[in-house]
This record gives sequence, C-alpha cells and structure tokens, in this order.
Amino acid sequence: MRGTLVTERLRIEDVWWTAAGEAAEARVSLCHRGRRAEGQARLPLEAWREAVAQATLQAVRALVAGVSEVALDAVSEVRSGRCPLVVVTLTRGRGRGGSYLSGTAVLGDDGGWAVARAVLHGLNRWIEPRLDGQTPDAGARTTPGPIRPPG
Repeated sequence: MRGTLVTERLRIEDVWWTAAGEAAEARVSLCHRGRRAEGQARLPLEAWREAVAQATLQAVRALVAGVSEVALDAVSEVRSGRCPLVVVTLTRGRGRGGSYLSGTAVLGDDGGWAVARAVLHGLNRWIEPRLDGQTPDAGARTTPGPIRPPG
C-alpha cells in the first residue's frame, strides 16, 4: 500500500473588487496554516476578472515559494450546459520547458470568488509540494493571521 501525502491547501479569506472610474480594483486575501497574504491589482474595467486573477496570483506568490515563474494567460466565462463556469489558464516557464495550468470554478452569485477559486484550482496540484517547509518568494508581503480550525 502506498503512503498518502495530505497537505492543507490555500484557503480564500476574502475577495473584493470594485469599479473605480474606468478601472477595476481587486484585492484577494489567502491564508495557509495561520499565515495570511494579500494580493492587489488594478486593470481596465472590462478586465475585472483578470484583475481578480492577478490579485489571487500575487497572494499565492506571497505564500508559496517558486510561483514567480507562473503568469496569467487568460480568464474566460464558459457556458457548459446550464452551469456557467470560469476558466483560468496560467503559463509556467517558457519555451519547450514551459507548460500550461488550468482551473475552473462554477460561476455563482459572486464572479470574483469564482475567479479566485479557479486560479487556486489551476495551481493546487502544482503548488502542494511547495506548501510545506518552503519560504515565500523574496519581496512578498505576508502577515500573521488568526489560526482557525478547519471547516
């Protein structure tokens, strides 16, 4: 029987975005084992989904080492039967050694939360080995957060 490695995944604490004139401003807070990180982004209003995705990616970079090589490729809303989805694609590395990562989330009442969930869905398997015992990327902002029981 093979052993199973179980890690606690990153958790979304808050997703906020607003229209500020002709721009969309987004802020996403993530936590992992009592550590918090916040990402922020500002893009043209029509790119509000990308602003939320960029803010999520920035928060991930603050908590997980080695994510600086990941870049946002695209964010799309897709209809699949009666269930609208958000699909996020990310690129990792360049050239022949590069690869694509993708994540999806059901588009519910709050599209911002769906975008953040899709980013994490695309990154989860790739970042899980980096979560334990790793240090965040240089220059990342993290703050201690309250330790909450899972659930």
